[in-house]
Amino acid sequence: MSDSTKKIKQDIESERVSRSKLGREDLEKLYLDLEKEDFPSDKRIKFIGDLTNNVK
Repeated sequence: MSDSTKKIKQDIESERVSRSKLGREDLEKLYLDLEKEDFPSDKRIKFIGDLTNNVK
């Protein structure tokens, strides 16, 4: 496996872990930011993923 592939995998895993630790306040802030930007599709999809990963 090349170094660039390893780096990409590490970056993806790091983002996955950090997004799984989002709290209610973080999610509310993300929502308000989305609202200000008129809910762009790419960010809206990430937000939905964040919500589903943080439902308790």
